[in-house]
Amino acid sequence: MGTTNNHRQALIDSLDGLYAELVEEAKHVAKDFMAEASTIEGGTRRQVKILIQVKQHTPQSWGIYWAKNTATPGQPASPLTINKGAGDKYLMATFSSVREPLKTVCRTYEQRLALIRAACRQNRVLRRTLDAHVRQVAKALHNR
Repeated sequence: MGTTNNHRQALIDSLDGLYAELVEEAKHVAKDFMAEASTIEGGTRRQVKILIQVKQHTPQSWGIYWAKNTATPGQPASPLTINKGAGDKYLMATFSSVREPLKTVCRTYEQRLALIRAACRQNRVLRRTLDAHVRQVAKALHNR
């Protein structure tokens, strides 16, 4: 039974490590977006009306969202999360109120974020499945 727990822990740690890498990539994408969006017109820094949030819900659950910046100029960002709906992607219509060229930038970043969200979701599903399988194996080995 000790070997089973060691194998389980190694697999769980590996999945958690991959998940952490995905979350870090999402944070990196959010920073890149903010840098690009804040200097998109004329190279001067300006306030961005839309931003990317990477929020931790539980110790092992993160969310990657678009948000409206409701702060006044000169104040820190005050994000209001935009509802994504079902699935891993925001609808392209989400960005219809954003003016060009920022709209194109948002849509490009959303494609990348959708891939990260899908990989995160699959990772968490695999982790739950692995946990259930290990419990089943432990029960089968315990009943020998």
